[in-house]
Amino acid sequence: MLFMRLAASLVALSLCALPWADPVDDLVNRAVAAGTPGIAIAVIKDSKIERLKGYGFADVENRVKATPDSMFQIGSVTKQFTATLIMMLVEEGKVVLDAPISTYLPDLPETWQAATVRQMLNHTSGIPSYTGLPAFWDKMATPGTDKALIEIAAAVPNPYKHGEKWSYNNTAYYLLGMLVEKVAGKPFETMLRERICSPVGMASTRVNTWRAIIPHRARGYEGTGANLRNAAYLDMAWPGAGGHMVSNVRDLASWLLAQGSAKLLKPTSWTTMTSNGIPTGDGDTYGFGWNLNKINVLEVIEHGGGIPGFGSYVLRVPDKKFAVAVLTNSDDANPKALAYRIAEHFHGDLKPKIQAIPDPSPDLTKRLKAILEEALKGNMNEADFGDPLKSRIFPNNADMLRQMLGANAKLSSLALVVAQKTGQTEMRQYVAMIGDYRLKLTFQVDEGGKIVGMLVQND
Repeated sequence: MLFMRLAASLVALSLCALPWADPVDDLVNRAVAAGTPGIAIAVIKDSKIERLKGYGFADVENRVKATPDSMFQIGSVTKQFTATLIMMLVEEGKVVLDAPISTYLPDLPETWQAATVRQMLNHTSGIPSYTGLPAFWDKMATPGTDKALIEIAAAVPNPYKHGEKWSYNNTAYYLLGMLVEKVAGKPFETMLRERICSPVGMASTRVNTWRAIIPHRARGYEGTGANLRNAAYLDMAWPGAGGHMVSNVRDLASWLLAQGSAKLLKPTSWTTMTSNGIPTGDGDTYGFGWNLNKINVLEVIEHGGGIPGFGSYVLRVPDKKFAVAVLTNSDDANPKALAYRIAEHFHGDLKPKIQAIPDPSPDLTKRLKAILEEALKGNMNEADFGDPLKSRIFPNNADMLRQMLGANAKLSSLALVVAQKTGQTEMRQYVAMIGDYRLKLTFQVDEGGKIVGMLVQND
């Protein structure tokens, strides 16, 4: 996702006893109680809008409540709009998917020119992604331009050959936005409005600029509680067609309902976008602007977005005629996990089956469980850890799990799914339920029993 900070993928809801009766309201209100300032959701059930609702505050300082009309930055959810515009140009014969990008943008660096439009769309172009480079983060608050962005990315060699493998790439989608403008002869925002928003009925969605007056604009935040602060400034020219849009859940519901419809693209184009994806290495595949997943036997088409101060997630389950959109105004929110818990409330068969394995060392699991439970209380013992992890935790981050997962989060289950020995290190992977959230926890333990590596991920 564009600009998503690592911590944002680790935060879960706290398990606190709050008196809301509606299960979906309960889930979202607990996320607000755990520190996310504002959240808005859309739920589509049986191809009809079942729910549009806001929770918490779109603007904390002015006590403006979040509503279905609150305008959030959607970050990399922008990519599916960009991909749709590209496919419109493909249908018109103005763009060829397997043509080199240099066919349309001839002035790109020589080492980029052979990458195809298809490779740009599915993140296999092999060109450097500028958001992974320190030079970008040093300049993010300065005015961005096409020239400046290309210079940053071109300053390093291509990390791999065109088409060699999948790697999430924001430069590619920025360039696709340039392609749209070059071929169409119109600004990206004009194409967005004329070709997508107007036909679908998305009255508020637009390209974000800080100088524009955007009714119901939400403010973005980082931190929680007493540490809540306004998010870092990002000049909106930098994200480009990989992440520069703002929208609300009312409009995103219309967008999700339009997927697969003839209002925008031919059926063959939708199929091209959402089939034959490239494996990402995380168990899913990537099409054009969409992650393609399968849970049990159900196809899930999804994507998230992260940009300073905001996190978003949309998912569709075509076989169930079901979709969810979650928008948040916090770096530290977890919109993906919330979207999945909402989806699982309506369709229990979306909950993955946990394939636990026999435990070759129950005593080690018992010890790791005890360490985890103490960490959730804010207690981490330096003696349990070895480097390189130890030096990252102590002395300043010993409370990190409690902060990430919520002050009242509790471990309710822990299932071993992988146990593997490599040399003198043992890798153990568990699926854990902590509060309302299912997480994948990976530990690396050295021969002395010290934890030398730990990874917390959504499952």
